[in-house]
Amino acid sequence: MRIGALSMSCLVALLCAVAASPCAAATSGVTGSVVLLTPGTNAYAGVLLEQCSGNFATMRVILAQPQLLQSTQFLAIQVGRIEVPAIRVDANNEGPEVAAFDGVSTAGCVAAGTRVSLVISPGGKLNSLLVVMGKGTLSI
Repeated sequence: MRIGALSMSCLVALLCAVAASPCAAATSGVTGSVVLLTPGTNAYAGVLLEQCSGNFATMRVILAQPQLLQSTQFLAIQVGRIEVPAIRVDANNEGPEVAAFDGVSTAGCVAAGTRVSLVISPGGKLNSLLVVMGKGTLSI
């Protein structure tokens, strides 16, 4: 699916209506958001919502399609030009299939205009290899 002039509030409402995990309060207190699009095709990969209070931030990612994670695989959000890890979910944390994940950002509050990437690790001996599933720019 391509994202045109769809507003963030409409997109989040749509995601909350179809997401496998509850997100009733997903938009409450949101201070930043990113629509994550796949590189090359610009297909919709998910959305990241950020809530800041001072330098403390929590993030929630709602994926377009649930991802099956096995063994040592993980999904993560990385921010900035040097790809600082912010939040991550491992195969064992949420069960085998992950539709959404959240956590306290280790990168703190992310400034508007910062590049954000959703990455997946294939695990095993290739655990340090990160494949970009989606990317976008944070807006407030």
